[in-house]
Amino acid sequence: MFLLLFAMLATWALTTPLMAVPDEPSHVIKAAAVARGQLGGELGPPPADTSEPGAPTWVQVPSDIADLDDYPNCFRFEGEQAADCTRPLDDRRAELEQVGTYAGQYPPLYYALVGWVSTLLQQETAVYAMRLVSAALCAFFLTWGVRRMAQIAPRRAVWGVGVALTPMCLFIMGSVNPNGLEIAVALSFWSACLALARRRSDADVSVPPPTSWFVQAVVSGAILVNLRSSGPLWALIALATAVVAARPGAVAALARSRALWLSAAAAAAAAVTAIAWVVSHDNIVTTRDLFPEYGEPKLVVAVVLLSTATLVEQMIGNFGWLDTPSPYLTVLAWNTAACSLVLLALAQRGARRPRAAVLLLLVAVLIVPVALSVPTAEAAGIVWQGRYTLPIAVGLPLLASVLTTSLRGETVWLVDRMLTLAVTLLGLGHVAAFYWASRRYAEGLGGRWSALAPEWESPLGFLPAVALYAALVAVAIVVAVRRMRATSPLRAAVSPDDVEELVTAA
Repeated sequence: MFLLLFAMLATWALTTPLMAVPDEPSHVIKAAAVARGQLGGELGPPPADTSEPGAPTWVQVPSDIADLDDYPNCFRFEGEQAADCTRPLDDRRAELEQVGTYAGQYPPLYYALVGWVSTLLQQETAVYAMRLVSAALCAFFLTWGVRRMAQIAPRRAVWGVGVALTPMCLFIMGSVNPNGLEIAVALSFWSACLALARRRSDADVSVPPPTSWFVQAVVSGAILVNLRSSGPLWALIALATAVVAARPGAVAALARSRALWLSAAAAAAAAVTAIAWVVSHDNIVTTRDLFPEYGEPKLVVAVVLLSTATLVEQMIGNFGWLDTPSPYLTVLAWNTAACSLVLLALAQRGARRPRAAVLLLLVAVLIVPVALSVPTAEAAGIVWQGRYTLPIAVGLPLLASVLTTSLRGETVWLVDRMLTLAVTLLGLGHVAAFYWASRRYAEGLGGRWSALAPEWESPLGFLPAVALYAALVAVAIVVAVRRMRATSPLRAAVSPDDVEELVTAA
């Protein structure tokens, strides 16, 4: 599973042009600076107009890295422009050069994890290497999360994880951007919390869960809260949802576990570290009242809520610098698979608290962008993007898939068939999204359909990369369906047709 996920993320990493992911220039410069001991840098003055997204943080990095700051300018925000307009890269290793980054006030953990390769390699190679390191970290935490989900929802975890991992997730995870690792770590944290709260019904809640479950929750949670300033909020939402959805007696049993209190102490230490950075670097929003029209909170609430459809589409996939929306097939695939899974979880009898948890989390996914936009809208405008919500949004299909494990009787056959269809549909959506994003850089969305002679090609090529990705997705579908069937109790039971024949004969 790790190799398969890493191969998919690496394909995105090697196919997307350098600096073609939102804010990647700032994140690359920040990573190179942190690798050289500059955790913060010198914060510049706030911008006087809206031509800049915020105040730059000035750092010292090698000139070959500094040159990447304006590298994507010719195709950034221009979906019809292929990536062949960029200037040739110069892998010189000169003295350090001062350059600004708009990610300078972000926590340094992610940048330390990926930036070290910039001390060993040069410009283009260094960026691709940082992408691959980030992809490997994401694949590790995704695999950890999938493993835990497979233990508590053996057949349905495939559906939940498939919906959670949208093309936008994989696109961001294959780049230099802390948002990608944040989503992967959040998925791992969600799976650990749900495992602790929703152990299988045949398990004795008086018996403490395996220690590895607590280790996963602590490690994933500690990294989550220290990646971005919003990390503590995501962790609190996941914990609260798990408590509401917990099986009867599970929370009380956990409270008597020594491992829980040790985990809580470790989590508290990680939270203190995260809060200390946010308090000492409270200039994440580095503009001042550039959008006075948003001084009225009611207007901000209305604008963000009316943008819900756009934010959902961005969670599914809007590639480049928000200039390449996913094709209709991809959007349709995710809306169908996600809505079917959530409605199936809500339609069950009983299980009032778990169903309430699903509804509360759904409301959180809609309301959190509003709540976090109101305080900063007057200073920075409404800058929220759908991908920012993904660390909590991934929890919704995971929770729904866990709840569907309680289905019994003939319904199981129907749901398992729905799962197979949903996974296949999601696979087609992945391939369509990858092709569309690749074509955007190879030919431009308004260019000629010249797949055999594209204007720009990645190190993997245009059509070879699409073929490779399609093959990886096909393998993922086969593995997912075989996993579901291998753990299905139907192999040891008679089918509905057999039951009908027996009843008729009787």
